[in-house]
Amino acid sequence: LGARLHRLETLLASWRNLGERLEGFGTWLVATAREKGGNQRHAQAARSYQELEAALDMMELKLACRQPSSQRDAYLRVRPLGPQLPGKDGLKILLEMYQGWARRIDAELLVLNDPLDQEEPTLVLRLIGPQSYGLLQQEGGLHRFSMTRKESGRRQSALLRVEVIPAAPADFRLTEEELHCEGGLLRSPTNGRYGGRPRSWFGALHLESSTLAEGRNSLELAANEQAVRDYLAALIAWSPGADQGARVIRSYYLEPD
Repeated sequence: LGARLHRLETLLASWRNLGERLEGFGTWLVATAREKGGNQRHAQAARSYQELEAALDMMELKLACRQPSSQRDAYLRVRPLGPQLPGKDGLKILLEMYQGWARRIDAELLVLNDPLDQEEPTLVLRLIGPQSYGLLQQEGGLHRFSMTRKESGRRQSALLRVEVIPAAPADFRLTEEELHCEGGLLRSPTNGRYGGRPRSWFGALHLESSTLAEGRNSLELAANEQAVRDYLAALIAWSPGADQGARVIRSYYLEPD
C-alpha cells in the first residue's frame, strides 16, 4: 500500500508541474483570443485549454481522494495576513463559497470559530461528510483579494491563508491530564458578522505542545466543548503540508465599494 501511495503522489506532483507550466500559456491564450476580436481559431484554442485545465484539476482531485486521510472530515482555518482591507470581506466570501461547496456535495458545514470583530480574526470551519478532506485539501495556500477604491482609484490587496486540516484518526485520544480547558456563555451575544448568532465560547490548550483551539459560535456550550476538543485533536495529529502557506492558488477581484 505504501509503494502504491508513493507512486500516486509522484504522479500527482508531475501533474501539478504540468498544470503550472500550462497556466502561463493559458493566460496568454485567453488574452490573445480577446485581443483578436473573437477570432474563431483563437477562441476554440482558448476553450480547449480551459477544458484541459478542468480535466487536470479533476484528475488531481480524484487522486487526492484515494489517500486514507481523504475519507475524514476536514477543518478549514482561514486567517488574513495583516490588517489591510479587503481581508474581512474575503473571510465572508470564502465562508459563502465553502457553504456552497458543502451543499453541492451534501455535506454539513459547521462554523466553529466566528471571527466577528476580533482584531486578529480567524475563521474555522468543519466540513462533515465523506471525502471532505480529499475534496478540500487543494484549497490549502494563499488566496488573494483585490479591490479598487472609488475615491482614490487605487487598488488594495489582501492575502488570506487557508489551511486544510484532516480530522484526527478515530483512535486518536487526548487525556484530561494533557489539557487545560475553560469556557462559558457570552454575556451580550450579537448578530454574527459571518453567520450565526454566537452563544458560547470554549478554549482548550494542549499543555505539552502549547497548541490552542478555540470555538466561538452558535452551539450550546456542551456541543461547543466537544467540537473544540475534536478540533484540538486534529491540530495535534496534523502534519502541515509544506505548500499550504506558500503559494497563491486563487485570486478574487471585488467590486469597488
